[in-house]
Amino acid sequence: MTPIDIVKATIAAIEAHDIAAASAYAADTLTVTDPNLPRPVGKEFFFAQMAVMLAAFPDWRYDVHAITADGERVTVELTAIATHTAPLQMGGMTLPPTGKQVNVPDRFIFTVQDERIVELQVDSPPDGGAPSMMRQLGLG
Repeated sequence: MTPIDIVKATIAAIEAHDIAAASAYAADTLTVTDPNLPRPVGKEFFFAQMAVMLAAFPDWRYDVHAITADGERVTVELTAIATHTAPLQMGGMTLPPTGKQVNVPDRFIFTVQDERIVELQVDSPPDGGAPSMMRQLGLG
């Protein structure tokens, strides 16, 4: 599989709520960096958080605007679209369902080596990422 194929398969698995399949495309040494997190996180933490999001937003999907590759680096520009219909567990607190739909623009840069994602950099636009989601839910 090409790096783009691996990234597309990962996105499709997340949309299908198949965290096991999505995580199978990631190396055990996966490092995820996001300016909204105090430090990089690993594979287990990242996919556990993704499972939490999918539980709170069962209709989670991505509107992919562009996917480009430069060797082993794949950049994806997309919008996450979902409705908050179940409790959201965040940092030791629970946000009850708001019923609000979120449209969160984002940019992800994946590094793929030996057919596994080894790095994910979240490079959210100023109007995107986790802060945008929180604002849309009325929390920011």
